[in-house]
Amino acid sequence: MRFLLVLLLTVMEFSSGLSNYTSVNLNLLLNSSKYYVDNLFVSMSMPHMNVRWRQMPYDHGGFRNLCKALAPTSIRAYFNPLFYKGKWVPEVTNVTTSTLQDVTVEIWERFYDFMKYIGWDLSIDFTNTHRTVTGRWDDRNAKAFLDYASKNEIPIPDFQLGNEPQNYRDRINYQPAPQLVQDYKDLQNLLKKYPMYSKSTLVGPETTTSTSPVFFKPFMAAGGCDVVDEIAFHQYYRSLYQKPTYADFLNITVMNWLNNHLHSLKSQIKSLGCDKPSRLSETSSIAGGLPGVADRFVAGFLWLDKLGLAALHGITRVYRFHLWGKSYSLFGGFVLAYPDYYLTLLFKRLVHGPVLNVSSDVLQVRAYANCVRPQEKYRIGAVVIYLLNTLEYPIKINIEQFSRHKVDVYWFTSAGNALISQYVKVNDVLMNSSGNQPTTFTPRNIDADDITMPGHSFGFIVIPEARSSVCTSNLSPVLILKTAASTNEASLNLQGLETSFLSLFMLMFAHTRFTY
Repeated sequence: MRFLLVLLLTVMEFSSGLSNYTSVNLNLLLNSSKYYVDNLFVSMSMPHMNVRWRQMPYDHGGFRNLCKALAPTSIRAYFNPLFYKGKWVPEVTNVTTSTLQDVTVEIWERFYDFMKYIGWDLSIDFTNTHRTVTGRWDDRNAKAFLDYASKNEIPIPDFQLGNEPQNYRDRINYQPAPQLVQDYKDLQNLLKKYPMYSKSTLVGPETTTSTSPVFFKPFMAAGGCDVVDEIAFHQYYRSLYQKPTYADFLNITVMNWLNNHLHSLKSQIKSLGCDKPSRLSETSSIAGGLPGVADRFVAGFLWLDKLGLAALHGITRVYRFHLWGKSYSLFGGFVLAYPDYYLTLLFKRLVHGPVLNVSSDVLQVRAYANCVRPQEKYRIGAVVIYLLNTLEYPIKINIEQFSRHKVDVYWFTSAGNALISQYVKVNDVLMNSSGNQPTTFTPRNIDADDITMPGHSFGFIVIPEARSSVCTSNLSPVLILKTAASTNEASLNLQGLETSFLSLFMLMFAHTRFTY
């Protein structure tokens, strides 16, 4: 018995030693790229309940400034313009037919005034559960809204229809795939009546990753690929019914679910003869949220990994569900910015342009790479690696290609002893912005040979002098003009033009400096 115990302890010690990596080797491929991250890659989604719309602190100066810092961003708004006696209802009074998705003019105007101030684009998703006696989509509510929006010259680059239609059968007499295709045709015809929206992008079918494989085949067979410009689906790693824990947020197997889903969905869409781009139009960690976990530091592991995988698979947009007021949002309480807010903000400041490939030889250290957004601090040609260390101890990062370079590191760590802290530190500085002053991130400038990543952390490594040919040659003046301006053709303003010509000048300078 004693011999067996000694043997067991020896095996456990040996196994533990195998997993105690002291370093990880990263290898970057700098000369090729298949996909591109643009200004709207990370976007946001509004909650589906009008009570959240009413309660959001639109007038709070700090909240407005914190949201404005995330611009440019697209906001997906799923709602039903409350229609009564032939008009869009100004405010709820004696209308007793109101549902959770109904939005009045009063609610909309507060929402839209806020969006105008912070500079976000609109992606409007109409509900389609209201049906006529013949079973067609009742578009009167949508028409009332479009009349109003067109009259007020509200730019809307994207439209969607419905939300997870595979579940409709439980509530209404609805055959999801063929009827949804007809609904989209009806929406197409409706938008053609409005010159301002006739060229807007149509996105769908808004299914979940678990049901998409079953739904896509009949949807495409009914002509679905012809009625949408982009394929849209939703993704969550788990639901509350599966009793998730904070350990799921560090689980490599859980992270790989999204990778497998994306591989499968892309393959299926291609096999059905549809060559359209895809977006994650609603996504977060846990469906329904996980109070005390999904809004804490540990949530950043799944969030950053999701952004990396989405970029690697060519997903055009990742809409975080949602902005404010629930346990997986970016803001809670009154205007408390959760750790994922700061992660999202720095991601948007750094990651832009061609997606690069990077490999890690340690499974528990996941890495992704991209060109850096050109800015005063980082010129065109710089590269950023964003990575997460799920191990509980520090690990040395080796990037042999750049061993003699200087790099900037931004390490995100929990502000408390626990991974479920509501606060985050970046390079040991507590992030607790009130929104009264711009949020700043101060990098550590170190030798590339001296990079050590803290345990249970995630962050960014910027290589300012990487001089990636992909990061220079793929930033054409046309692409710069497209990304610097609003995605709506009618809203190219003077600020956008100034940004565009400044970026164009930077590009010309980069080519004279970096072309060999």
